[in-house]
Amino acid sequence: MDERFLRCARIARGLGGGFLRDGRIGEHWTDGPRRGVLAGAKWGLAAAQWPTVDFEHLTEMQFEVLTHRHFWAPLRCDALYPGVDLMVFDFGIERGIAESARMLRHALGVRGSASVDEELVREARTRCPADLVEDLAEQQQRALEEDERFPLFGLGWTRRLFLREQEAQRQAREAPPCG
Repeated sequence: MDERFLRCARIARGLGGGFLRDGRIGEHWTDGPRRGVLAGAKWGLAAAQWPTVDFEHLTEMQFEVLTHRHFWAPLRCDALYPGVDLMVFDFGIERGIAESARMLRHALGVRGSASVDEELVREARTRCPADLVEDLAEQQQRALEEDERFPLFGLGWTRRLFLREQEAQRQAREAPPCG
């Protein structure tokens, strides 16, 4: 796994929080709210999506393997500029790859499916990374606010987005200069 992925994975782990097992949170159950096993969540991954993962003992290496295969690669983050990759990757962990791809498409004004294809990557690479990071943050904030659970979880979600954007802007300074 390359250095950019490992850096983004380390940041995502920090933003996602440690191990938590809370029966009031539907995603912590393997089969839906208060059904199945109360397995919990760790680093942004939760039992509802990952019912066979032992979250209490999840290692950094296991997290890296899972997130590379299920988020980084399908979202084509390796083809995006630094900073933009983090915004797309971490939002994918938080809200799913389809939602993250939709946010990128919307920020770029590109129609299409809820995936990151060659056309979307090409368009993303024509934009100033710092500007695209800012646009993605706005799109992601709107998506969070539209979630019916925002009154309960919004403060934490917004904090995560704020920290993600700060780090992404720092990384965007490593990208090629804006024209």
